[in-house]
Amino acid sequence: MPVAEVFLSAFLQVLFDRLASPELLNVATRWKIDAELKNLTLLASKINVVLRDAEEKQVKDMAVRMWLDELRDVADDAEDVLDEFSTEILRCRLEAERQENRNPLNGMFSHLNVFFNLQLACKIKSVTERLGDIVKQKAELGLRDDTLERPIGLFRRIPTTSLVDDRIYGREEDADKLIDFLLKDVEATDDGMCVIPLVGMGGVGKTTLAQVVYKDEKVNDHFELKAWAFVSDEFDLVKVTKAILESLGESCGHITQLEPLQSALKRKLTLKRYLLVLDDLWGENYNEWEVLQLPFRGGAHGSKIIVTTRSENVAQIVGTVPVFHLQELSDNDCWSLFAQHAFSKLNPEARPSLESIGKEIAKKCKGLPLAAKALGGLLRSKSNVDEWQHILNSEVWELPDEKTGILPGLALSYHHLPSHLKPCFAYCAIFPKGYEFEANDLVRLWMAEGLMYEPRRNMQNEDVGSHYFHDLLSRSLFQRSSRNISRFIMHDLINDLAQFAAGERCLRLEDNSQHKNHAKARHLSYIRQRRDAFMRFEAFRSHKYLRTFLPLDGGFGICRITKKVTHDLLKNFSRLRVLSLSHYEIVELPDLIGDLKHLRYLDLSNTSIKSLPESIAALYNLQTLILYSCRYLIQLPKHMGDLFNLRFLDIRGCNLQQLPPHMGGLKNLRTLPSFLVSKDGGCGIRELKDLSKLKGDLSIIGLENVDKDTDAEDANLKDKKYLNKLELQWSSGHDGMIDEDVLEALQPHWNLKELSIKQYSGAKFPRWTGDPSYSNLVFLSLINCRNCTYLPPLGQLPSLKNLIIEGMDAISRVGPEFYADSWLSIKSFQSLEALKFKDLPVWEEWISPDVGEFPHLHELCIENCPKFSKEIPRSLVSLKTLEILNCRELSWIPCLPQIQNLILEECGQVILESIVDLTSLVKLRLYKILSLRCLASEFFHRLTVLHDLQLVNCDELLVLSNQFGLLRNSSLRRLAIWKCSISLLWPEEGHALPDLLECLEIGHCDNLHKLPDGLHSLKSLNTLKIINCPSLAALPEIDASSSLRYLQIQQCEALRSLPAGLTCNKNLSLEFFELDGCSSLISFPDGELPLTLQHLKISNCPNLNFLPAGLLHKNTCLECLQISGCSLNSFPVICSSNLSSLSASSPKSSSRLKMLEICNCMDLISLPDDLYNFICLDKLLISNCPKLVSFPAGGLPPNLKSLSISDCENLVTLPNQMQSMTSLQDLTISNCIHLESFPEGGLPPNLKSLCIIECINLEAPSKWDLHKLRSIENFLISNASSSHHQP
Repeated sequence: MPVAEVFLSAFLQVLFDRLASPELLNVATRWKIDAELKNLTLLASKINVVLRDAEEKQVKDMAVRMWLDELRDVADDAEDVLDEFSTEILRCRLEAERQENRNPLNGMFSHLNVFFNLQLACKIKSVTERLGDIVKQKAELGLRDDTLERPIGLFRRIPTTSLVDDRIYGREEDADKLIDFLLKDVEATDDGMCVIPLVGMGGVGKTTLAQVVYKDEKVNDHFELKAWAFVSDEFDLVKVTKAILESLGESCGHITQLEPLQSALKRKLTLKRYLLVLDDLWGENYNEWEVLQLPFRGGAHGSKIIVTTRSENVAQIVGTVPVFHLQELSDNDCWSLFAQHAFSKLNPEARPSLESIGKEIAKKCKGLPLAAKALGGLLRSKSNVDEWQHILNSEVWELPDEKTGILPGLALSYHHLPSHLKPCFAYCAIFPKGYEFEANDLVRLWMAEGLMYEPRRNMQNEDVGSHYFHDLLSRSLFQRSSRNISRFIMHDLINDLAQFAAGERCLRLEDNSQHKNHAKARHLSYIRQRRDAFMRFEAFRSHKYLRTFLPLDGGFGICRITKKVTHDLLKNFSRLRVLSLSHYEIVELPDLIGDLKHLRYLDLSNTSIKSLPESIAALYNLQTLILYSCRYLIQLPKHMGDLFNLRFLDIRGCNLQQLPPHMGGLKNLRTLPSFLVSKDGGCGIRELKDLSKLKGDLSIIGLENVDKDTDAEDANLKDKKYLNKLELQWSSGHDGMIDEDVLEALQPHWNLKELSIKQYSGAKFPRWTGDPSYSNLVFLSLINCRNCTYLPPLGQLPSLKNLIIEGMDAISRVGPEFYADSWLSIKSFQSLEALKFKDLPVWEEWISPDVGEFPHLHELCIENCPKFSKEIPRSLVSLKTLEILNCRELSWIPCLPQIQNLILEECGQVILESIVDLTSLVKLRLYKILSLRCLASEFFHRLTVLHDLQLVNCDELLVLSNQFGLLRNSSLRRLAIWKCSISLLWPEEGHALPDLLECLEIGHCDNLHKLPDGLHSLKSLNTLKIINCPSLAALPEIDASSSLRYLQIQQCEALRSLPAGLTCNKNLSLEFFELDGCSSLISFPDGELPLTLQHLKISNCPNLNFLPAGLLHKNTCLECLQISGCSLNSFPVICSSNLSSLSASSPKSSSRLKMLEICNCMDLISLPDDLYNFICLDKLLISNCPKLVSFPAGGLPPNLKSLSISDCENLVTLPNQMQSMTSLQDLTISNCIHLESFPEGGLPPNLKSLCIIECINLEAPSKWDLHKLRSIENFLISNASSSHHQP
């Protein structure tokens, strides 16, 4: 059950913080409610001392659980009342300041609302009375005071030992790596210790891995002594030391003092090579660790200590070598572990009815061995399919703890959290499983909900939140996304733990929420659907306690939500703190948005909103306002400056014409990506003066509107020490008379890391742009500063890593001024790694002092500098990548000893003569090289390490011959030829491509009519792409020893046949085969495609009317099959089931096919008869098959999740037994004009999305039994015969 202590602790902290405000106390005293507030604090304090006892008793005592539920409700109400009180005070103060009252305090009281005073007094009295009743009940419930710290005994982990099961799965590679590390000689610390931290989330198998290496024979032989100690979350120096001694065979008797124990342990370990495992270490106290490891220091060289922990912080404290991170098991390994415990000594195939369910259960474990082992053990004695199905459909907290141990095992991670982190973690229950989130987004949500109540000196709330976040990350409760390094995710079982902690406070609409108590929910989230109608939220119509309304991305892009939701429903959510309408196609907000006085977070990003109501300026508590990509928004409310608490304002991607005046009133603003300088009643640059807390990125746009340099100076950029990135931008075409003075006055703080200056019209830059005091500056770009005749001394910037010079029309020379004030005495650009010159139309010369400048420059790009003709500096000794684009006068590249990548585009042929000296070249791209017909015979002889060659748009290159020198290059791995005029790769017979070639790509070569016959002899070739070569009539044969895995043939209209080896070579390991746009191809060669094939796509081959029956009949690896635009009238057999050889209890195919798409097959009459046997198929799409009349009699596969049928004009019936397709979630049927009814039995019961479009003869929706679709989220009917409305 959820832990109540942290929620009330948050309330108490808010209460104390609010009452500490002199302003609030002054008002409370005047209104004579100060006594009630003090009584409220006293009552809450009395409850606080029994919370820990109540937390333990709630697990088994329903009355205590109900008492805590009521307590949370009262705490919420009390917090809301105090919030209203503080908001009213703030409103009055702003009103007084706006009228410039001479006595602000008296002026504030003159604006106080007497009616509000009476209402507030009644609310406080009501809350106090309810809290008083709760205090009285604590004695009846037997709750006792417990102000002393004591461990919570709800969840205890069984102590571990060094013994291990002989059968382990998926850890062989990890074990080998760890054993190798234990056995090798590693440089230890000064005290001779080598500590290896083994880190991973709870239940991932850290202890098992440690046990495996501990028992390894090579490890036994290597170490003289070995010891194992289970530490746990109760870190006790005496107990741990005694456990180590006892593991070494020493009897400790009744010794309870640390000193004799440590002395005995030191004597035992001295000069011995030992291995010590400290399992499950939690303590983050550095001093305790220092004391514990004192006896370890006397061991012999080569001693090792393994520490297993869930915490990165612990690893950083104890580790002396890099952390060993343990990841989750693969699905296959997880299944093997599950099967070992579920099926005992039986083979899973002996129970085929349970095997498929078991594999889904194993997937649900998400690679966590603890869960796989526990669930396998739970099902060990169960053979009923329904029991297994029940476990598959259950959440982890619904399973018996005493039988699985999953939740107790994970809950230790939660209970060991500091109290300030527990509500933050529990709040994450709003995220569905698998949802990826960004750290800063979550921190802003925490702030809005008031969950960060631990004040830290000299830290902004955003920094405190970031600290919280990374603390949870270090404890393995969050993980980095494998798809996007900037996003994070929770393991599914950690997500379950968060739901366990949050109880009914967090509600996700997708999680079968109809059985949950909506009245208890405070935080609502759901996945956006294409159309979200009012009925989806109707259960919350009278729910006035909701604090969070958070739609989340479901991959549908911009969605629709009815006006009834935004206008009628929100009016009841008066206590909202978080409101998001992001990615909805809304054009306006109702004025009532201003009534949401508690609102702190408002996200309107990616909406079609055109203007914001002026009432938004009354949201005095608003902290976050996200207007990102509101491209129709052209102005903000004129009183935006009243949003005193606003901290984050994102207006990127809006079309704002100007900012409103008085933006300087947003004194708490931390994030403002762009600031638009205006004239004539808009926002002037002086408004930046008081925005001293701005941090992160700031772009100041419209600097041509600054009239005086003193105004720019008043912006006070020099004191904005939290800014990391600054962009200063003028509009093009302005007169620029005072630009130099303005830029001088806009000098930023020394802490700046990135600076961009754009459209500056001064003739010179101020000296501060090259001042070495900017020691943190790593990025600088000067763009379209067209009047500057020379560059500032940027070489003096000590940390500069990336420099861009672009659009400088007046720069004709880069010389001494670019490096330093005294260029002969200072080595310049000591940190620069990437340099780019672009669009310098008159630049001719680059003078370099050649005294050690650019020692770390790795990348250099010179683009569109048509007059640049002098040599590139020879001193670029570290250069690895060089790009020369459209520099036709440049004729020579110096010898660069470390150059690896060279790109030449639109350059003269003469420059190629210098390439032969670049002997370290690995990758070469030649694009539009003028007059290139061939290369000298010795061109490649010295390029002995060239791996990748790309020839693109070389229009005059007609043939690759032996003169090309390419054939004797043995290092080439990839050859790509695109948009060239070649007709043959080379004319001579018998010439082969380089032996080690792995990838050959040829595209858009209209004249190519033949590939070399020797292609088949390339044993290393694994990828062949032939795209848009309309003259190519045939492909060379495929040799028996071919390594080809990826074959793509597109738009080869003359191709008449495929190589016979494609279907008769049993050794071929082809995995991907795409055939597209080959209009002359009539058939496939007889035989069967390789059994390793996973993806097959055949499209737009209109004359292909036949596929051999046995083409795929033995393939068990195929996962994706797409056939489109062919004249097939029947379907090839896919992995034939051979039903006669299977037992009656297992009529299924061994095919792994997951996706099947059949489109534009005008002659297709039928689908495979055994389609229903494809149990892995989860997506089926059939489109524009006009001769298809019906589906196979056996129906569709049982695990299908998505079914789309469109433009099948003669289709009369749908598949049989659709009501039994319990896995189907998305069903789309469109333009099937002869379809009249759904099959008997109705629609699949678990549909989430149902779209029926242009099925004009289909029976009326009233006959569809739509009331049975309990999970429907997206519902669209268009032009059906009867009803055209949405529910």
